[in-house]
Amino acid sequence: MRKKEIVIGGTYQVKVSGQLVSVKLTGRSSYGGWAGTNLSTGRTIHIRTAGRLRAAVDDAALKGMIPSARLTAKAVELRYVGSVYYIDHDLYLVAPGKKPKLIGHHVAEAEAWLAEKAG
Repeated sequence: MRKKEIVIGGTYQVKVSGQLVSVKLTGRSSYGGWAGTNLSTGRTIHIRTAGRLRAAVDDAALKGMIPSARLTAKAVELRYVGSVYYIDHDLYLVAPGKKPKLIGHHVAEAEAWLAEKAG
């Protein structure tokens, strides 16, 4: 992306620790670049250049989604690209550019699904 295309408060796909995740920009960083919040883990990250941002994410697609940091970490451990979210009390695996996939109605079921698919 280019610097002039970036909007504070917008949500973008960013590669963090080798995984593409959704990050909401919260403001300018005093060190240059932008500060943002990783929507999968809730952690604050620093984005130095506009080139690190991949694509804008439609905020309407994320409405009502609550991230599950524990299950997202499990998914990353099992080499899944995406994050796990609660949507209306169900657990979904959300990968960049794809529709959310239902993986369970409770945590144990979602963990079993992830482990089964990992082989």
